[in-house]
Amino acid sequence: MIKVLIADENEMILKGLKEILLEDRDIELVGESSSIQDLVSQINMHNFDIVILGISISGKSDIDNISDIKKLKSDVKIILLTINPQDEIAKRVIKAGAAGYLKKDSIPGELISAVREVYNGRVYMNHVNAELNFN
Repeated sequence: MIKVLIADENEMILKGLKEILLEDRDIELVGESSSIQDLVSQINMHNFDIVILGISISGKSDIDNISDIKKLKSDVKIILLTINPQDEIAKRVIKAGAAGYLKKDSIPGELISAVREVYNGRVYMNHVNAELNFN
């Protein structure tokens, strides 16, 4: 069972993520958050494998959010959701420790694919140049 925590400041996005994830019997939704304070509480309360993180949840940069989460739970895999994918941003967030980079308007099946890929130790990026050099 893949245990997932979702976080986004937009309640409609959270509801959509929840509905998509609950359709898959191999995924267990262990928590959801719409604020950084609640996210920190959820991270401390639950055992989970993946955080699906809305890019602007705290008003901080995506890099800062990833860093903060990794400080709390270093082994967690993070899939960053974004409304405006850019190759350079993708490169920076992957280097900062994210394992996935997904556009918010992706089709529902792509979210499930991202969760599975990241859970299995691979990096997942959609709408990004597949030939990015991460060195």
